[in-house]
Amino acid sequence: MLPPDNRDFEQVTKSAFDGITIGELLDFLGDHKDRPLVFSYGGQAVRPGYHVTEVKAGAFSALDCGANHESWSEIFIQL
Repeated sequence: MLPPDNRDFEQVTKSAFDGITIGELLDFLGDHKDRPLVFSYGGQAVRPGYHVTEVKAGAFSALDCGANHESWSEIFIQL
């Protein structure tokens, strides 16, 4: 669980990362060096012993079974 002083911060950042680039992510994190970086999975905070091992950006283009084209980009953070 996040400390009480980070709850408002968590709510802001959940929607703030739509369409963000790796550079923008690094800039954002650099502006908040005084705060802990807490990842969550299934609504629970990931234990503190984990660390970031890779950050990747991917651009995808797809065609679904109805012949509808989709494209998107994602940032993958591996712990």
